[in-house]
Amino acid sequence: MALHRTAVFRLRTSVRCVWLACAVLICLVDRTESSESPIYTNQIAVEIHGGHQEADRVASRHGFINRGQIGSLDNYYLFEHHSIRKRSVEASHIHHDVLEKDEQVQWFEQQTVKRRVKRDVSLDDIRYQEEFHRSYRIFSDPLYEKQWYLNGGAIGGHDMNVAPAWERGYTGKGVVVTILDDGIQTNHPDLVQNYDRYASTDINDHDDDPMPQDNNDNKHGTRCAGEVAATALNEYCGVGVAYNASIGGVRMLDGTVTDEVEARALSLNPNHIDIYSASWGPEDDGKTVDGPGKLAKQAFFQGIAKGRRGLGSIFVWASGNGGRFNDNCNCDGYTNSIYTLSISSATQHGSKPWYLEMCSSTLATTYSSGSPGKDANVVTVDMDLSFRQKPNSDTLCTQAHTGTSASAPLAAGICALALEANPKLTWRDMQHLVVMTSRPEPLLGEEGWTTNGVGRRVSHKFGYGLMDADAMTALAEQWTTAPPQHVCRSDTEDTGWTIPNRQGERLEVQMNASGCWGRRDAVRFLEHVQVVLSLQFLPRGNLRITLVSPLGTHSHVLLPRSYDVKEDTFNNWPFMSVHFWGEPAPGTWRLIITSDGPRRSLFPGKLKHWYLIFYGTDTDPIKLRPRPHSSYIIRDTGAAKAGSSRLARNSCAAQAKFLLLEQGDCVEKCPAGKFGSRESFTCEDCHTDCATCYGPFESNCLSCPAGRHLTKEGSCWHECPDGTYADAELRLCVECDLSCSKCVNSSSNCTECQKNYSRFGNTCVGSCPNGTYSSARDRICRKCHDTCLTCLGPSTQDCVTCPEGLWSHNKQCFTHCPPKFYGGPDHFCRSCKAPCVECSSMTSCKSCVSSYKINNSACNMTSLHCGDGHYSLHGNCYKCHSNCKTCYGGSENECLSCPPGKFWYHGRCTSECLLGFFVDADNTCVPCHGTCSRCKGQGQADCTACLFDLILHEGQCVHECPPGFFQDPTSKTCVRCHDGCNTCYNMSAASCLSCNPGRALHQSSCKELPCPRGTYLRQTATAGSECIKCHPACSQCTGPGPNLCSTCSSRALLSGNTCVPCLSDEYLSPAKKCLKCKLPCDSCHGPGEDQCLSCLGELSLDPITWRCLPCCQASAAHESPKNCCVCDSITRKCKVGTEQQRSTSWLVRDGTTNTYNFSVERVTMTVVVICVGAVVMFFVLFGLLEWSSSSSSTSGFFRKAALAQLRRAGNGYSRLSGSLKNADRARFEVEAEKVALTRSDGRMLRPGQLDQPPEWLQASAVHRLESLRWRHLSV
Repeated sequence: MALHRTAVFRLRTSVRCVWLACAVLICLVDRTESSESPIYTNQIAVEIHGGHQEADRVASRHGFINRGQIGSLDNYYLFEHHSIRKRSVEASHIHHDVLEKDEQVQWFEQQTVKRRVKRDVSLDDIRYQEEFHRSYRIFSDPLYEKQWYLNGGAIGGHDMNVAPAWERGYTGKGVVVTILDDGIQTNHPDLVQNYDRYASTDINDHDDDPMPQDNNDNKHGTRCAGEVAATALNEYCGVGVAYNASIGGVRMLDGTVTDEVEARALSLNPNHIDIYSASWGPEDDGKTVDGPGKLAKQAFFQGIAKGRRGLGSIFVWASGNGGRFNDNCNCDGYTNSIYTLSISSATQHGSKPWYLEMCSSTLATTYSSGSPGKDANVVTVDMDLSFRQKPNSDTLCTQAHTGTSASAPLAAGICALALEANPKLTWRDMQHLVVMTSRPEPLLGEEGWTTNGVGRRVSHKFGYGLMDADAMTALAEQWTTAPPQHVCRSDTEDTGWTIPNRQGERLEVQMNASGCWGRRDAVRFLEHVQVVLSLQFLPRGNLRITLVSPLGTHSHVLLPRSYDVKEDTFNNWPFMSVHFWGEPAPGTWRLIITSDGPRRSLFPGKLKHWYLIFYGTDTDPIKLRPRPHSSYIIRDTGAAKAGSSRLARNSCAAQAKFLLLEQGDCVEKCPAGKFGSRESFTCEDCHTDCATCYGPFESNCLSCPAGRHLTKEGSCWHECPDGTYADAELRLCVECDLSCSKCVNSSSNCTECQKNYSRFGNTCVGSCPNGTYSSARDRICRKCHDTCLTCLGPSTQDCVTCPEGLWSHNKQCFTHCPPKFYGGPDHFCRSCKAPCVECSSMTSCKSCVSSYKINNSACNMTSLHCGDGHYSLHGNCYKCHSNCKTCYGGSENECLSCPPGKFWYHGRCTSECLLGFFVDADNTCVPCHGTCSRCKGQGQADCTACLFDLILHEGQCVHECPPGFFQDPTSKTCVRCHDGCNTCYNMSAASCLSCNPGRALHQSSCKELPCPRGTYLRQTATAGSECIKCHPACSQCTGPGPNLCSTCSSRALLSGNTCVPCLSDEYLSPAKKCLKCKLPCDSCHGPGEDQCLSCLGELSLDPITWRCLPCCQASAAHESPKNCCVCDSITRKCKVGTEQQRSTSWLVRDGTTNTYNFSVERVTMTVVVICVGAVVMFFVLFGLLEWSSSSSSTSGFFRKAALAQLRRAGNGYSRLSGSLKNADRARFEVEAEKVALTRSDGRMLRPGQLDQPPEWLQASAVHRLESLRWRHLSV
């Protein structure tokens, strides 16, 4: 017994030591992560053009693993390297250097860990019993009456006017919202009805299930989701603002957060998700200045540009909870972005909550929590994975959701109601609606309200006021799309002004801005204004920065932050304000910087530079229309079915015509500016950017109005994107030559060139012609100095070769060579050979050293000949230097010839010749041709390597390879192109830049004329004949755009010479009608679920059945092949098909008879493999059973606690519960219970013997049951 106690004591001591070591390690890790030094991961984001295969090649070339495209970001990929530490305070510079040198890599960045916090506030289990001013109860949900912000429970009887919006029939139906957070409980009874798996993913665990960990620390996302879309009319919790909206979740905050993680979340399924709600950001500690990285910025931009099929994704963001630290949300790059709706909070009593951050980027406010004991919190669902085992459903709900975390989802829900009222709202339209309908009246009791230049009340605390759902939906019904956004940047002011450091003193500077008046980007009606500045001031937290508009509106873009005491700089930080909404941009703008903080500043600061960016429109964005669709929309306004809008067929539908609302006529073809909707059978307005169109979005244009040009994506732009030019006659953006990255007026009139090209005049060339050089700064061929024929730079000392009549010496061109040199036939100055002092060639001397005289152009001795190793001076013989064989003096620089193994060079005997020389028959170092670094002779065609980055071709060093050759960057030689190419960039047939006569360039290959189907012929100055791809809607065409088609693709209809395509989520039916694809297809070629071409969300396309399936393990795919497929670990695409594919893999195709024959050899091999595997598995299982039985005698006492833990892990809502079938789990639990009730002596324990074991030893029982579980799974 004593020995047993000693063993137990030792075990207990060991466990305690382990726990202590773990605690110390956790503290060290936490301290490391909280330090200001970045924590680098082993992942590097890269930008590579050319598709996934090109990215794979680059990754393989440098030892990386390509983890695939980052979200929906085109050309951005995530590389991972196993030799880089997963977490390090130092960047991997070796791998940076490798990627820096790779020409295919346009950009890269090693990912760093970002500190991101959820924006709720911690309060101690607050409970409230409030008497509401109004009891507005139309729902039976148990906590609806406590949702004071929905039923008049705020002071003065105010709320957010959601109930009247419901009465209009809007409940969010058809709108998709996703919560970017720590995941959501997908099986919560108040969410499961509205859960949308296509709006969900788990970035932390790399799967499609956003279910959070059940550790009491990941409730945040679930609570936010309940505010948006908790189901109405059930026995759980309360009601979501948009209780018929689809709700999804992204699990991203329960792990390492990097720029790539954020970008992947922000770009999830942008054509399916309408609204992204985020209640997190950088630390709200009053000193952090942080924002999105390049990838997240790109995700924001692509979201507003391409999301919702061109209407733009809507990003709703919580403004921050740093009020007690005097934080300012303009130092948060997410809320400070023009792409987000930044939402603040107000308390139940209409005042500023203690956590609120004041800033000029806040757009509006919703209700949230306030002071404990005074103000109520937000009621919503709560996470509880074990609710089915508990009789009390209260654990499924919470009345303690707090902070701006609770405000942003309420705003997202209201935006969902507005989107249902008008699905055509763009991302900017939504911001206009929020500005115009938010109410300051419920919040006027809080000071700080001002009136801007157009009469709108605005506040640094609440933006434009409390959001009003009824007003937003009413205005949305009448709203017409705002004019295109114009962006105007002012000139940069960089005088360098001094910022005074004395308390209360200020610097005031001003700028006269034109607002780009008279230009295509003129801004007359402002939306957002950014002041971008760089300054230095310590402490920067003392500063108050104010921007004053020409109409006198004062907006504090930065308020003092008392905790920001260590940093002293802002570097090109864009402070944004929405306070000037609707004001004009032209006029005098003033920037005022005041030292206004509590801390003393020892030295004056400096404003280095600043400029303004104006965002807005040239025309008034407010153009309302009568209530839309009132003649053909019927709504059911019942509470339970509210929002179930449906289209009633008008009288034109029976005739297969469209109703022209203005005249009430039925027409076969809608007039210009309208398109025929197949859903409503009415002529609906095109997007304002389009002249004619086939759909409602800005990417559905067929032609453009004057001043705009049609892109290949179907949008009308003022200025064409890079790689195209604006054809004013066709109003099209036409592709530039392959060598141009930008061009104007014609395809060959280049203004910028592609990589590895330089611009010479208006063309792009591989190498600059004679008399010019390529400027490293801008890759433009600039003129050499007049004395140079070819050069490396603009000065007289940058010459490579010289023109006729001049000679090159030390990279300069002279009319005569200097003393001891002569002008060679290659126009390079060559050294005379001793004893010549001056010469006209290597063998023709003009003057000699002392003791020698000229005789027949040669230098001969005039005195005593002393023999080898000696020289004569004044009639005496002296010994030469030891390096010389013969000499004319005693120094090592006066040799005439050299001993064996030495070579003569400028009077010296050296062991080898220098670069640019070769050894002749006299062991003399003779200079190569002036362009050679190595050679085998003095001739121009004797080079073996080149100087000055010249290229070796057939023994000569040339500036550019001749036609039919390309430069190999590794060997610096000219290599012959593939047959048919006139110019190229490598040896393959798909690398041509121009073609020989009789051929045309098509997709970098030279094809015999005529051009292949789907292309048209174009003649250009640099590439010659090119076959240019037709518009995607055309299968044959005579020119660019959709209006020069001969025949159409399988998804478009021919009307005249125009191919009218179906929308991206439609297919062309046999009846020549565009019909909607069936979910979950994102695009398709027919009506069935097995006719998908691409998939929504994280689903993958099965290449055999053309179904959209989720990824799963091989075992699950074998059991349910129609429900999931095995995916590639990198691309996340189906690599194993369904049961059909697996069954046909047992058959061998007979190519001649078009039948299948059974493969006996394949079956035989498979049987052998199975048999061998069974034998191996038997021995493995036998060993496990022996080990398990030997360890069971020490663990019987502690099994009951382990069983309880195992059962908790095995409930129906665990993230890991899907590995066992129900029947298997039942048998497993019975067997486990027997194990738990068995003593070490083999007898069953009686109920009274089930004692609770010490906590520190329960792990052994868990280990025993885990071995049993794996044994069961293996069998």
